[in-house]
Amino acid sequence: MQKLFGIVVIVLGAWLGMEVYTKGTHEALGGIFARFSDAPAPGVGRQSSLEHIEQSGLDARERQLGRIEDQLGSPPRDSHH
Repeated sequence: MQKLFGIVVIVLGAWLGMEVYTKGTHEALGGIFARFSDAPAPGVGRQSSLEHIEQSGLDARERQLGRIEDQLGSPPRDSHH
């Protein structure tokens, strides 16, 4: 019984560690660890990593399309920002 309890504790500890590592203390388990975080709350002057990656991709796409249009001599497109 002690071995089973030990295994359950190890598995739960690993899962909890992965939650905090992947989501940060401000989002892990619904944010119950947010008070221990030095980071500001989500949406307060800070983009999530996914939002940053998406925005970077959109910016790169716009730059590339602009270069293509310059090479082709096409009229400039309207920006969607």
